[in-house]
Amino acid sequence: MKTFSFRRMMLFCRLQMVEMYGRNIRRTLRVAAAAVLVICLFSLIFGEEGESVSVAERMMVVCSFVASVGFFSDLVAYRMMVPASPAEKYVSVFVSSLLLSVMFLALSVLVGSAFFTLLSFFSEPSLTLLYFREGYDASGLVGALFMLPLIIWIQLYFRSRSKLRHPKLVFFGQLAGLVCFMLFPTVLRALGIMDKASARIATACVSLLLVLFFMIQSYRLFRKLEMDVKEND
Repeated sequence: MKTFSFRRMMLFCRLQMVEMYGRNIRRTLRVAAAAVLVICLFSLIFGEEGESVSVAERMMVVCSFVASVGFFSDLVAYRMMVPASPAEKYVSVFVSSLLLSVMFLALSVLVGSAFFTLLSFFSEPSLTLLYFREGYDASGLVGALFMLPLIIWIQLYFRSRSKLRHPKLVFFGQLAGLVCFMLFPTVLRALGIMDKASARIATACVSLLLVLFFMIQSYRLFRKLEMDVKEND
């Protein structure tokens, strides 16, 4: 299949979601709620005074996107021969990851907010609503969105034959160069060449360019990996 069908892509998303997390909804919800509670407890232990809620929010965002990497692993391990185009399979990984992250974060709002609200009754009673409270910093969410294409790019490199044509030293040199490129506006700000607002805008633009680079490179590697699997089948 060489054409892209939104319907087939969503059907593939549903296939992965059901196979990985939808066979036992109650157990999945219990495990997710338990994970949120564990994160809340860890935030109390490792978070500084008054920063526990912020630490919990960042940890939950990271946890949601780490779980999303499983969609790509499942695709490569079990779904490569499903009758769908490479673009449909590739896009479905990001769509499924986004859906899973939204659902996990929605559950974390309910469970985490209830946990910290009940905890506040032991000191100063107040309603704590995760992600919607005053002073919430969304930089962790943006960072997690940046990390997903990067992780998939790294995984694809080590699964494809590209690592046989390009030494690991070259690959990690490229990775280090891209990271330095992302940090370049921060360096300019530290040197006083850029002000804070300009550095943040420049960092956002650079991060967007790198995300596009990782997604394009990952898709190219995914096409090669799918051809290798079909040749070895």
